[in-house]
Formats: sequence, C-alpha cells, structure tokens
Amino acid sequence: MKSRVDIELIERCVKDDQAAWKDLVFRYRRLVYSIAYTLCPDPEDASDVFQQVWMELYKHLSDLRDVGALPVWLITVTRRTALALRKSRRLAEEHFKCTRASPGTFA
Repeated sequence: MKSRVDIELIERCVKDDQAAWKDLVFRYRRLVYSIAYTLCPDPEDASDVFQQVWMELYKHLSDLRDVGALPVWLITVTRRTALALRKSRRLAEEHFKCTRASPGTFA
C-alpha cells in the first residue's frame, strides 16, 4: 500500500532519517520534475524548481496532516513554484528591456 510506505517514510524523515528522506525524494522525483520541466522547459530552471519544492517539503514535513495528500501537495507546490519562477523571469526580462530602451536614463 503506497500511503503506508509514505507514512513510514515521513515518520522517519521527521526524525531526521536521511536514508528515508532520500527514499522519499526518489519515490516522487519523476512527479515533481515532470511538472517542473513541463512548466519550465529550461533544464536549469526545472532543477531549481525541483530543489525548491523539496526544500519546502522538508520545512513543512511535520505539518503534513494527511500523508495521502502528499502527491497533491507536491503537484500544487511544484506548479506554484514553477509559475512564480516564470513570472520572475518575465518581469526581469521586461525590466531589462525597459532599461535598455532608454539609455539616457538611470534606474
């Protein structure tokens, strides 16, 4: 049963079991990376999103109430993180274009 394995892994992760953490990341790596890469096709951006999602989970692991909701949590956080990265990239590009368009002004 998948959720039973997840429950055990999360319980071990909360107790700082590094092997359990590696197993948890390995278990859901494809899910997280596929969403990150779909929304951010640049491999470096997808990797950044991947890392940020796992850092968020690590910080909030003890707050996770329903282990069965872990995949949904990962999907949601991955999507939000990827979209935030895309937005920040777009805003940075717009800012760069604006500063290059008016060479006589200082930001």
